[in-house]
Amino acid sequence: MLKKVLAILFFILMFSSCAAFCEEIKIVHFSDIHLDTKNPDKTVRKFAQSVPMFKKAIQKTNKLKPDIVVISGDMVNKPLESEFDIFLDTAKAFDTQFYPIMGNHDVGVAGGLTQKIIIEKLNKNCPWLKLSSSNYFVVKGEYLFVFMDGTNEREITSKGTFSNEALQFLDKLLSHYSDKKAIIVQHFPLMPPFKSPSHEVTNRDEYLDIIDRHDNVIMMLSGHYHASRAIKRNDVLYVSTPSMIEYPHAFRFLTVNTDKKNVIITSELIMDIDQNDKEDTTSALARLKLGLPSDNVFTVKLKNNVAAVQKVSFFAKMFKAFQNNKNSLTRS
Repeated sequence: MLKKVLAILFFILMFSSCAAFCEEIKIVHFSDIHLDTKNPDKTVRKFAQSVPMFKKAIQKTNKLKPDIVVISGDMVNKPLESEFDIFLDTAKAFDTQFYPIMGNHDVGVAGGLTQKIIIEKLNKNCPWLKLSSSNYFVVKGEYLFVFMDGTNEREITSKGTFSNEALQFLDKLLSHYSDKKAIIVQHFPLMPPFKSPSHEVTNRDEYLDIIDRHDNVIMMLSGHYHASRAIKRNDVLYVSTPSMIEYPHAFRFLTVNTDKKNVIITSELIMDIDQNDKEDTTSALARLKLGLPSDNVFTVKLKNNVAAVQKVSFFAKMFKAFQNNKNSLTRS
């Protein structure tokens, strides 16, 4: 009888372990929506079209049926409560729960939107969010999504700075969830698509040191530069997604699969959002923002460093189940 029970437990645990290794997740990544109902179109930025373009992008997103939607900041162009309310009202059309992080355009210095007000509005309008801080996380199966806030309420700046508290939060979180594949979402990229000293992360090296200490980080999703790039560093994929309000007027659809050896990330840039087909797409600036074809549509393989941790967890569960059933049969 004991052998039969153990055989059943073995197959159950083996099946659940394989499911964990092979779990797929579909992600839609938005960045730099810059919703603005008060400004006309200016140069390459189509502010007047920001709401209809966002609505069209949501319709396309719903057809993709993602498991999660993440938004890496600059939801609005100006830090006004009325504009953020319109953003939230428009975003209700998503069929999938969306998870945003703040960008430098979202947070005001001299009044308007603050981190506190944004948190309050998100908690009120998004029942799946129960935020007590602008840095937070959510677990989706075998994946840990960490949302990191690098905005500054003390001065007007396009630079990102991550507080000591935020970095300690990330460090402890990655250690606690060492058996989860971690995806970090933030406005300010650590591997920028091009050089721009005014947009850099001031404590980038300190931040990268934390990521380098943890084998479970597989990807970072960012925006800020309004450009498409995919850069691999130390077996972590750093992805920048372009803006909605200027060419290429796009968002990104990613699929992450894992097996015992690899993490496989595929990407497709979803375009055809712009309402104006007369826009110049051949300028040097447009080409810079679009990036190379390999920045937009790609399949990247990374080493599955979490597999070893999951294997230890699997055998620990198996041993515990053996002990429990052995004790149960002994008592009977």
